[in-house]
Amino acid sequence: MKTGGLWREEDVGEKNKLKLIAIKNHENAKKDKNENQKIRLILNIIAPDNYVRKFTELRSYLFPDLKKRDECEEEKIDYVEETHKL
Repeated sequence: MKTGGLWREEDVGEKNKLKLIAIKNHENAKKDKNENQKIRLILNIIAPDNYVRKFTELRSYLFPDLKKRDECEEEKIDYVEETHKL
């Protein structure tokens, strides 16, 4: 038979486990939301005067490995056609 103290210890342990799971789930959901929000924000502010820059940002979020030859040169990365070709 368990005493009152042991029940409380088990409850505290269980509550801590649940808190950790909740925090982890919240962080994962927030991360996905942040990526989606960044994409929506870029799409909302594309205008004729910033089209090239915003399109490049959007492409880098959606397809991070696809790069033009001059972008690889700017980033001082070797251009590999199999990996970087658009």
